[in-house]
Amino acid sequence: MRRTVQHVGFILTILLVLGATVPPFHQLKAHTHWGKAIWVPFADAHLVTRDLVVNVLLFVPFGLAGPWRRAQGPRRLLTAAIAGAALSLVVEFIQVFSHARLPTATDVVTNTLGSVIGGAVLPRRADRSRA
Repeated sequence: MRRTVQHVGFILTILLVLGATVPPFHQLKAHTHWGKAIWVPFADAHLVTRDLVVNVLLFVPFGLAGPWRRAQGPRRLLTAAIAGAALSLVVEFIQVFSHARLPTATDVVTNTLGSVIGGAVLPRRADRSRA
């Protein structure tokens, strides 16, 4: 039962990320907008500190809830980073089809950082539960 709850929680974090980063769905088109993509991290003029913080915070639950939580040491953080980057790349790719979204490399970096932070919190939480 506990694993089922954990799996559902992980799926919900993915849906949270997609729900916060993909809409409005009516702006998705059948053609790409590669010209809007910003390829160099932190080089985009539109950056606002609030956006950076929100991107990091959005992916912290993903890092916390992932199946890598049972891994030990650096493997846990590496797996959280790879999974966070992969999910972020999927989101940014979907945004290439949107008139309303701006896909950026900065988002990939900050989202990945959020996943790593979530994964890093796990050892402390696990230690407390053993005490």
